[in-house]
Amino acid sequence: MTPFSSVMLLLLATLTSTALCGPLGKHKGEEPRYTETKGISQALFDDLQLMVQYSAATYYPSNINSTGDKLSCSRDHCKDLPKDNCPRVEEANAFTSNEFMNTIDGDDNGYLAIDDSNKLIVLAFMGSKGWVNWIRNLEISLIPADLCHECEAHEGFWKQYVPMRAEYMDLVTKAHEQYPQYRIIATGHSLGAALATFAAADIRRLDNPWYLANTELYTYGSPRVGNEATARFLSEQSEHSYRVTSMNDVVTRMPPVHDDYWHMQPEYWIRKNPDNPRPEDITVLTGYNNKKGNRHSHSLTGEPHRHYFGLIRGCD
Repeated sequence: MTPFSSVMLLLLATLTSTALCGPLGKHKGEEPRYTETKGISQALFDDLQLMVQYSAATYYPSNINSTGDKLSCSRDHCKDLPKDNCPRVEEANAFTSNEFMNTIDGDDNGYLAIDDSNKLIVLAFMGSKGWVNWIRNLEISLIPADLCHECEAHEGFWKQYVPMRAEYMDLVTKAHEQYPQYRIIATGHSLGAALATFAAADIRRLDNPWYLANTELYTYGSPRVGNEATARFLSEQSEHSYRVTSMNDVVTRMPPVHDDYWHMQPEYWIRKNPDNPRPEDITVLTGYNNKKGNRHSHSLTGEPHRHYFGLIRGCD
């Protein structure tokens, strides 16, 4: 981790520590019953493991500047990156049909990939990278978002997403026309998780009801992205959203609840062995303000943010 990244995570931890005893945001709707279920099915575990590898692949330079090539997690362009970080993606011979870089309002990168082996269209977003991204991360005012009535979103994340949203929708709809039987996946880590969340919501709102039924969201280490209305909308829009947290990851506690930020639910919490978890190491928690899972610990650190089914990181 770079010194700059370490400083920013320390700042996030400091901000979070001031919120641990703060009041919760205003409750406008009925609160789902809190539940805590230890263990997930092998099938879901396999999906979580595959999709995090698609998220990890966004950090490799060779996957964001070579449209049409097979995805790989080669260290050729950056020796700091983990070796062999996406074996299941490589085994699937997935290739990118489009790669993108937002040069308008940040440097968020990603790709649209086609996985013929698993019959997937994957829209994957890279996490925080560079000064512009980190500044966006700290722009935590809530601003109106046209996802739903009364929806508000994190200002920095929303402003980074909106300039490219039409392009993302165009990429997905064209891919669906070519591969009509393939499931659509939106995935990302950290900031990439926030962008993937907005993208999944938009894809599911497209005119064809097929998109609502066949679009899945997998996020890893996502910060909170919006207010109560946004959290409820995202949670109720689809049952196929999987928000994964790791141990006491500080980033998933930001922005603070007392600033009227809410997470979507349920949460899939890796409670131990984050690099090599088993299905029984993951706990499913329901309820928007469930204080178990990632929220139960007052000891927060940035290190778990890099550990989701292995080491996930950018090129330092």
